[in-house]
Amino acid sequence: MNNKMENNRNLNGTDSNSEPTKHKLVEKLMDNGSKCPIGNYILFANGDMFNFEHYFIEDKFHFRILNKSTIDSYFEFNEESYVSCFDGGCVFGNDEFAVFVGEGSYGSDGVLWVTEKKSNTLLWFLFSDKSNPFVSAYINENNEVIAKTNLGKIWKIPLLQSEISNKNKQNASA
Repeated sequence: MNNKMENNRNLNGTDSNSEPTKHKLVEKLMDNGSKCPIGNYILFANGDMFNFEHYFIEDKFHFRILNKSTIDSYFEFNEESYVSCFDGGCVFGNDEFAVFVGEGSYGSDGVLWVTEKKSNTLLWFLFSDKSNPFVSAYINENNEVIAKTNLGKIWKIPLLQSEISNKNKQNASA
């Protein structure tokens, strides 16, 4: 697969020619461009969230989805004020996607997000309270976002939601 989406897959990674569902709270968070929930998660345009854990063993990145949740569920258990401020900028773009990197409110927070250029729609937004700020990123030939933190740690995240979920299932069965 190259850097282009194939088979008319929409932003949520499903085969479709229809526009993905956009969750109003996600749009509000991204429109403000400065606040997001606190934790370790990947947030999608439709409001789905994958909570994850990550760690390094001898500089090898390990990433595992713990569960699937929603942004609505997050705010059922947390006040709307329980968010982190974030800041970032675009560091990579191709014909279809823009990748942004940045930091959250605390020194150990990192943010990474991808938008689809044509519709200016969020593909996903990653927040880590342990990564440290992300300082560079690009999309490789395998449709993975390769991101680097200010500590030199390299993260590798699949571009599409379905591929993130599938990778986690493959890791669990290995």
